[in-house]
Amino acid sequence: MSQSIPPTRSLSLGAATITIINVGDMTEFLKDWIILPESDRPADYARVFEQPMHVPIQCVHIALNGRSILVDAGKFDPPGAPVRPRLTDGLAAIGVNPEDITDVVVTHAHWDHYNATTALSDGEYAPQFPKARHFFGKADCESILNGEAMREAGSMENQTLGVLNRAGLLARSRVILIWTSAFESSPRRAKPRVIRCCACAQADTRSSAWAICTTIRSKSNGPSGW
Repeated sequence: MSQSIPPTRSLSLGAATITIINVGDMTEFLKDWIILPESDRPADYARVFEQPMHVPIQCVHIALNGRSILVDAGKFDPPGAPVRPRLTDGLAAIGVNPEDITDVVVTHAHWDHYNATTALSDGEYAPQFPKARHFFGKADCESILNGEAMREAGSMENQTLGVLNRAGLLARSRVILIWTSAFESSPRRAKPRVIRCCACAQADTRSSAWAICTTIRSKSNGPSGW
């Protein structure tokens, strides 16, 4: 059965074309994410902690000076959940094939930010973006690669970071993430800004405003001014 194309929206930022791809949606409570005693919660935000929060799972593609950069590569497929559109379908909708991706930046080590970096092929997991360097925060990367999960052949960590590491596609690098949020019904938007080039995106939900700005540091021949 064919899958639908994930919702996407694109914007221009200087020389970059940025596309936000939604690959799934979670409904969560802020109180489960931020462990804060009720007595310490600001009175103005008490209601926000108790009401369900719509959380889209989004990946961002940046086309910039000949590079095809993917910020986060995730999917949402918990047991029993309906089949979701795939990240690769969203990329195809903007004319990007997996082989076109030059860089994958994983902003942090939550499962939904890197569990689509690999895919099953002939019964084995293989890199989803075989020509891309995969940038992962050094501390997060080493913690996972040296962790118990890597000793389990069927673990998500082994089937993703393990595969990328064995393929020589994993770069332990400094990934700078700026993430601001405002939990308001009509949030004041945080202004995205580019730090020495690279990846910048903004995505709003009904209850929060997120601004993400990521920088790739490498010795490769990136665009001038990096």
